[in-house]
Amino acid sequence: MTLRHQIGAVKLGVTHHPDLLKAATAGLLAGLVGTWAKGRFQAAWTEAQNAFKRDATPPAGPSQSSPQGSEGQSKKQQSEPSTEKAAQAISRHVLHRGLDERERKFGGKAVDFSFGTATGVAYSLAAELSPEVTAGEGLAFGAALWAFGDELGVPAAGLANWPTEYPASTHAYALCGHLVYGFVAEITRRLVRSALSTSRSVS
Repeated sequence: MTLRHQIGAVKLGVTHHPDLLKAATAGLLAGLVGTWAKGRFQAAWTEAQNAFKRDATPPAGPSQSSPQGSEGQSKKQQSEPSTEKAAQAISRHVLHRGLDERERKFGGKAVDFSFGTATGVAYSLAAELSPEVTAGEGLAFGAALWAFGDELGVPAAGLANWPTEYPASTHAYALCGHLVYGFVAEITRRLVRSALSTSRSVS
């Protein structure tokens, strides 16, 4: 093994030839933990943002009531998470019925974790074969996932409007969430992959 490959192996967390099964296992856990961390981060962001709006906005008077009718419904649909829209579409296609609010929220989380886990596995397999993809401790991976998935893939699938229709704060929220996902997924992948390699060496 050359010095370059040894350095790559240390960064990867292994000191032997690639093992795709172990990499997939590490990626599975990395995707789950990364998705959970992203969700916690974005929930905290939303809570802080709502608290700031409550402090900055005076109490609404009778003429400042919340939107009603078609306008209110339109804003609600626009703010609906893409994962919940995906769950709704899957239900209509597979079960031939729509989801109620509770089912939609559960389905949205299921879609989010399924996608995050699958992406984690794919990322870990790529890292096993080419450690360069872990550049920036997973931050480059998170940024790429945001750019190609959130900004392009989701709108192309009809699950969100195109990026130009959202304010900068929405893009910052999504980008930071994906950076958290990428970083946490990489740290988790590295720890689990190293542990799997160590257990094999001990046995």
